Amino acid sequence: MRFIILLLALCLFNHPLYSGNQQSEPYKTVFHTQQATGWTNDRRPIIHRDDPSLVAFFPNGSNGYFLVRKQPGNFSNSHEISWYNNQNQQQGKLTVSLPKGYSLPQVCAFQNKAVSVSVDDARLKWWDNTGRLLHQAALTKNYPFNSENILLMQTTSNLSVILNGLTLFPAGTPASQLIARSGNNHILFKKIYPGAYIRSIGLSPSGRYFAVCLYTQNPLRFRSLLLDSKGAVVFEKAQRTRSFLFDSSETRLAALDKNAVSLTDIANRQQIAFYKIRQANRIIVAAAFNRSDDLALQSGAVTINKSHLFPWAYVSNRIIEMTSSGDITRDIPLNGVRVINPFLQYKAGHLYVGHTKGLLEINPKTSK
Repeated sequence: MRFIILLLALCLFNHPLYSGNQQSEPYKTVFHTQQATGWTNDRRPIIHRDDPSLVAFFPNGSNGYFLVRKQPGNFSNSHEISWYNNQNQQQGKLTVSLPKGYSLPQVCAFQNKAVSVSVDDARLKWWDNTGRLLHQAALTKNYPFNSENILLMQTTSNLSVILNGLTLFPAGTPASQLIARSGNNHILFKKIYPGAYIRSIGLSPSGRYFAVCLYTQNPLRFRSLLLDSKGAVVFEKAQRTRSFLFDSSETRLAALDKNAVSLTDIANRQQIAFYKIRQANRIIVAAAFNRSDDLALQSGAVTINKSHLFPWAYVSNRIIEMTSSGDITRDIPLNGVRVINPFLQYKAGHLYVGHTKGLLEINPKTSK
């Protein structure tokens, strides 16, 4: 009799309605922390307080991040831009003067060197890690400064290839340029787009492919272009793109907008998938490719964050995994997760998500 009761109890415990596996979250916390404002590429938290001297934080691709501090003095225009590696170690710094109304330069750094460009003078500048200016080059002759000018920069992780997008307003009408060059300032190509604005640019990991999103007004039209190393068009689509993401093998391109993503097969020059978020209050905040052809998207809703440095945060986050054909394999809500600077990474087949209080690992998919 006791055996029968025990057998019934075991069967009931293993029933799907009572199974502990059914109730567990599809992810686990692998690192606990407090008030992480971001995560480095090797999954270390970036933590700093609301220091009044800190005026900016921005990522440095896979190489780490930047901190910008205003130098002491009530009337000082001097700002120190420091770059840190993935172990949170400072690797270099440079100092710039920013009079009132001037914007911070865009900077990319690798180990003991950095390159910067500012819309205020449109000059590329190369620096060493002590802040010594090594050399500089003008992006365009007779630069006509205009507060509406657009200037963008992307580089490969080792600064071997530099891509700049520039929109100027000669005679009051827009004219855009896309300029690719090597790290030693050899021009690879220069493309001119009369009457168009530049919205975003992209660069593949090795610098083999380039991407740009252009748009015109009256009527409003968007074009997203994929170019090869000589500036020839590989693929073109009439779509709006906020950012471009290449996979590590440079065979696929994800063109990401506020709430949609399209996947392009580069070799076959065709779109292979398209996905759009239907909820009006959600946007795509991060994306990552896996070597097994999966694409992960992180979406969230924007909320106010009480910080002078980070006024926005993302809540109600979800992780969506999709195949290269656009099939959704998983849609995972991240309960209670708050994100300031999104971190989404595949590593050895494992998917990691960083948030303010820790690092999550999404459980591997199980075959049915």
